[in-house]
Amino acid sequence: MADVQREEIDALVREMDRARDAWVHGRLEREGTDCMVQAPDMTLFGAFGGVARNGPDLETRQARAAARFRGGAGSTEVVNAVSAGDLLVLVLIERSEVLFDGHDKPQPWVLRTTQIFRRDGDRWLRLHRHADPLCTLQPFEAVVALANQAAS
Repeated sequence: MADVQREEIDALVREMDRARDAWVHGRLEREGTDCMVQAPDMTLFGAFGGVARNGPDLETRQARAAARFRGGAGSTEVVNAVSAGDLLVLVLIERSEVLFDGHDKPQPWVLRTTQIFRRDGDRWLRLHRHADPLCTLQPFEAVVALANQAAS
């Protein structure tokens, strides 16, 4: 992590926590921050599946998903941070307790995420985010069933 200071990583994590807080309350963060912005060609492998690129379709898809959240709180654990020059890869576990639309009790919403950033002046451009709920080891047959779903 020689190229990126711990303070920069902590600032990025704080921004991601703030954005997650908005998300779990049904709001999308559309503007960048002092520290981070989505790259125009950002890709997303979201927690609900699929592949998306930054743009109007992604915003519509994210707004539809965020509308299902009714509140919650969470935290982020940095599992690993790897940097090289102007690139930074963060490997994270995002732990939240959320209330979903149509449910009467909060439930865990735990995601493993990998996010890739490139330094752009004083900010970081998020180039890619991969998030999924597969934080616990899954039985072989469950993974095969997911793979079969993806193939169809």
